[in-house]
Amino acid sequence: MPVDLSGPIYISWAYGNDGTEAVIGPYVIDLYLDGVLAKRWSGGSVSPGFFIDSTDWPDLLDRVSLSPGTHELKLVIDPLGQVAETDETDNTYSIALVVTGESAPAPAGRLPDLRPAVPDGWSSALVATSYATAVTNGPLSIDVPTYILYAFENAGPVSALGGVPVQISLDGVVVIEDVWLSLRSGSQVDEESRSDELLGLLDIDPGTHTLELTIDPGNTIAESDETNNSYSAVFVWETGPVALERPPALLPAPAGPPHVTLPNLTPDLQFGTDRPLLVAGQTGSERSTPLSPGDDLFFSAYVFNESWVDADAYEVALYYDDVLVSTLSSSGTRAGFISFWADRRMDTVPTATVGTHTLRFVIDPADQVAEYDESDNTFEITFEVSLGATGSPSSGPPTPAELSASLDGLRDRLDDPRPVLGEGASGASSSLLDAAEAGYFLATGRLLADDPIDIVLADAQGFRAAVDAGYLGRFARATPDEYDSVLQAREALRSVPGFQSVVGDRVVVLVDASRPFADALNTVAHELGHALQAVVNHDQSRPSSLAFKAVHEAQAQVFERVFWLAIQDYLGVDLMAYPLDEAFSDRIDFVVDGWEADLAEEHNLGHLLAWTAVLVDTSISHLGDALQSNRRLDLAQTKELYDHLVGLDESIVIDYVDARREFFDGAADWARLIAKERLDPDAGQNEGSSHTLTPALLMP
Repeated sequence: MPVDLSGPIYISWAYGNDGTEAVIGPYVIDLYLDGVLAKRWSGGSVSPGFFIDSTDWPDLLDRVSLSPGTHELKLVIDPLGQVAETDETDNTYSIALVVTGESAPAPAGRLPDLRPAVPDGWSSALVATSYATAVTNGPLSIDVPTYILYAFENAGPVSALGGVPVQISLDGVVVIEDVWLSLRSGSQVDEESRSDELLGLLDIDPGTHTLELTIDPGNTIAESDETNNSYSAVFVWETGPVALERPPALLPAPAGPPHVTLPNLTPDLQFGTDRPLLVAGQTGSERSTPLSPGDDLFFSAYVFNESWVDADAYEVALYYDDVLVSTLSSSGTRAGFISFWADRRMDTVPTATVGTHTLRFVIDPADQVAEYDESDNTFEITFEVSLGATGSPSSGPPTPAELSASLDGLRDRLDDPRPVLGEGASGASSSLLDAAEAGYFLATGRLLADDPIDIVLADAQGFRAAVDAGYLGRFARATPDEYDSVLQAREALRSVPGFQSVVGDRVVVLVDASRPFADALNTVAHELGHALQAVVNHDQSRPSSLAFKAVHEAQAQVFERVFWLAIQDYLGVDLMAYPLDEAFSDRIDFVVDGWEADLAEEHNLGHLLAWTAVLVDTSISHLGDALQSNRRLDLAQTKELYDHLVGLDESIVIDYVDARREFFDGAADWARLIAKERLDPDAGQNEGSSHTLTPALLMP
């Protein structure tokens, strides 16, 4: 009789033993709908002449997606061939299932996208091997265990909740079934799905067989792409033992540049100044000043020895409009130190004249000092002398139209799983920079163009090359005993998503943009939090103890939240809603457990410090009251927390961190509680990006 899609649909079946011997397990009974395994039962013992039945199984609509029309419903007894029978041809029975009613409309909007994935180091999304710890395909034999691994991911912008079924079939027969409770957006299931039960389930003849991975075989999860849920591969099983597993190939040890054995004199540029060469109309300037005709001319020049080897005596030649005007003498510059000549007059050019002029200095023009790099001894500036000289005017704030244009289509770009740069890139680097500038202004009221901050996006290879180039100076200054630690620090930095560093008088934010847009933009936000601190309280940047690093990480982590709240408030769109689901609750526990497990790591320490500051710092107790009352800080309050941490005087930072360590356990408990309370049962398709989960849930 027909059944209706409105349900319920009850399935009953029975089978008997027509043989002369009792059936002894284990074996299974499968129910297929249109060739898709809908349910597997375990079979029991059956005496000759007896039968087994099951009545009114009600869950068909939960296992497969049905549509109106005629379907094949098939019962298969012992599909794995685990029971030896006198007749193996009569184990299947099919009926036509007529379905009436109307299908639910296909959901639109933001949906999950479940697909096979290849984790780093794996040979494919489905691996078969005889080696218990391998993650690449290996030799197979019917006489040794076969290990099956599979991996898949949710590349969609929202999570797949409520159960994700997975099946592995051999030559069309399902041999492994798993159900993953939920799969968050951007997350992956991989090596823990290892099984060595294949040869224990069924007999495999030597030769070629096909294994297939199918995710959501019954199409019960609405996805943005229903065509990419499977992966299959052909494998060959031999007989007898397999060769011993080869040890993994050893990667060559990382190497740095050759040890420096000579000094290196180079122009010295320090943050907050115009060094290494400046020109001014008066003494005491740390930056070049506007000049008018007739002004006195004073210059300052700075030379740095970027080496661990001292430099002997040398001279510096100063040229004004390509004419030698002064020769400066140095008795030598110690390793890692600066020699400078401040507020000097030029020997032959006492006052300024109208026009554009150049000022250049050349270090050691007579090559008195042998250096490891002779190519970086020259520095030149160009300056203008004019009537009524003034500084450069500041840019005006962006208009609402400019802000809207910078953020237009942001939600779609946050959903894009493609890397911004590199292989398969979206090419959205300009959009990312626009969004970063808009978010920075909305978060701070400041213009990136007016602050000495540069954002540089690179693909993975370019990022590593930039790290290597940036470390050349550190290698040059490292003594032989320090060289290995500098090498280790460089290797660690090559694997981070981004960092900021002071390069001369600028703060450079460098981001590995071979990542999805949301990940790269959140990394930019984090590093802008560091960069702004370097601009407004540079003294806090100099010490490098763990306490200072923790404070800096707390600042950057808080700034991430400021950044996203500012954009969210401006757009009037909730970008940071996450569903009330066990997967997200477990993720919160996992993250906070990680903080507590390693308090020697500055990022973990920073997270707990941010929570502790809000909860116990009496100077901002109103923020703690707001957090406990509202379970979150709003934009203004979060920005106040950031400003408070950035404003800490250098002299109190270590004591500030030490005084709050005893409260870290309580802060972790509060973080868990409040983060879970922020989970929204109505988030649905409004779920935020997986890359902004931490600033959304796990910051005060």
